[in-house]
Amino acid sequence: MRIALYARYSTDMQRDASIHDQFRNCMRFISTRVDWHVVRRDFDEGISGSKSDRPGYQELLAAGKRDEYDLIVVDEVSRLWRDQEEQWRAVNRLRYIGVNIIGVSDGIDTRREGFELLLAIHGAINESERKKIAYRTHRGLTGQAEKGASCGGRSYGYGSITIEDPVRKDPHGRPQVQECRKVIVPEEAAVVRHIFQWFSEGQSPFAIADRLNTKGIPAPRGGKWARSAIYGDRRTGVGILNNVLYRGLMVWNRSKWVRNPDTGRRKRVERDQCEWITVEQPALRIIDDDLWRRVQARLHRGDRRGVAVKAGITRARKSGGRYPRYLLSGLLQCSVCGGKYTVVDRYRYGCATHKERGSHACTNHLKVSRALADKLLLQGLREQLLTQERLRLFERETARLIVKAQKNSGPDTIAVRRRLKSLEKEIANLTGAIRELGISPALRDELRAAEQEKERIGNELDTAEAEVPDLPKVLPLAAQRFRELVSDLVATLARDLPRARALLEELLPNPIRLIPQTGGWLEAEVGTDLDTLLRISGKKLLKNQEYLTLVAGAGFEPATFGL
Repeated sequence: MRIALYARYSTDMQRDASIHDQFRNCMRFISTRVDWHVVRRDFDEGISGSKSDRPGYQELLAAGKRDEYDLIVVDEVSRLWRDQEEQWRAVNRLRYIGVNIIGVSDGIDTRREGFELLLAIHGAINESERKKIAYRTHRGLTGQAEKGASCGGRSYGYGSITIEDPVRKDPHGRPQVQECRKVIVPEEAAVVRHIFQWFSEGQSPFAIADRLNTKGIPAPRGGKWARSAIYGDRRTGVGILNNVLYRGLMVWNRSKWVRNPDTGRRKRVERDQCEWITVEQPALRIIDDDLWRRVQARLHRGDRRGVAVKAGITRARKSGGRYPRYLLSGLLQCSVCGGKYTVVDRYRYGCATHKERGSHACTNHLKVSRALADKLLLQGLREQLLTQERLRLFERETARLIVKAQKNSGPDTIAVRRRLKSLEKEIANLTGAIRELGISPALRDELRAAEQEKERIGNELDTAEAEVPDLPKVLPLAAQRFRELVSDLVATLARDLPRARALLEELLPNPIRLIPQTGGWLEAEVGTDLDTLLRISGKKLLKNQEYLTLVAGAGFEPATFGL
């Protein structure tokens, strides 16, 4: 039997050796079994069992779908899950594909009859323990915050120091940490003062970001400064200009993370202000009150303008309008920095990196008319795809896939026909026996079972034969559908922008690269994917044609157009 092992630990109170300890316990259990072979080991370090997006866990599930193992062995099922919804979802999916789970220490074995009750009990205990840990952690951090200690989180301009107990040791023999304290980093504090001063003098966040990048000053997370890092979000207190810590006011418990039960993703939600814990920290002040008030006054004026703009958009939506949508926004890529080309003003696409971070982050300042780009790119794409060479290539690949489907279906069809003939003989023999001996409960049951199986196999045979099309009939239709699909791109734009964009997203496996050229114009490089064209054309032409979703053995060379 092929065995997959999984181990996990989540908190700083545990250690890296915990993974090794869990695997050792699993191996001790496996060593007493005959013909059990470990084929893979997956693990996650420092991640909660309530999260389903753990890398090692996801690799384990993916390997199960690929039929790489038969059984998962863990030290405890809490290593796999501390969330009951994810636990039952995963157990049902794994058992559906023939994979079972054993928890060595807690006695869980999904191969046993009635395992559900024991798993439900342990699942409830594990989830409850997770919530208790979260509560105790939050309670402890609240106490630390009220004392003015650091509760985590990195603010630009500050570092942290640990205060250790001179006597007590932690479970690993290291000095026990009493608390962490934030301290000012002088070099970063000077940058913060410059940002506030420049903004108060009327410079824009974009100009400030460009100025910092010119000086070669690293951004808070390394790399280049962006407008968003400076301006941030006034509502959530994010961004250099909104951080009240710079005026010596530490705020904790401002927000919390809520998990979406459908996607498993976490979303930040602001708490009521009455739940915030605010502590004055004069030693952490970087900005004086006068400069802080001037900056906040300018931000407030910007807020009023933003409210007016949003109100105008809202009125437009109520009168039947909607937020603008653009055909190529997000599908264009700057070849210089790899960033996206987006709508940078009312009429043009431009490099978002250059707009947000300045010329020192990306030197590509070229913009292109949105209407011109939409028109030329769609027309160029249509002309390149409808050449005779590409039409012939499309027909060859379509024919190859159909022939492959016919060959693959041959052995199955033959076996099904043989079984069908065998059932017909069996039914004839049973009918003859009934005529001679009379009907009995046993003969009646055998006859009914044989007739039901014959009907089922007959239906499967009809379906299998219907799914493999006749090549001479399908090939001209597929080529015609290909022409219609490509021609439809330009025509669709005029009447249905969302549909035109959806078609483009399917047709283009990679972004459209915009390459600056000498003379101040852009060359667009478009790579289309033959396999995608086969799949889309097949869906439009036939129903349930899975053979058209196979990976094609050829592709199209990228086409280039001038903008």
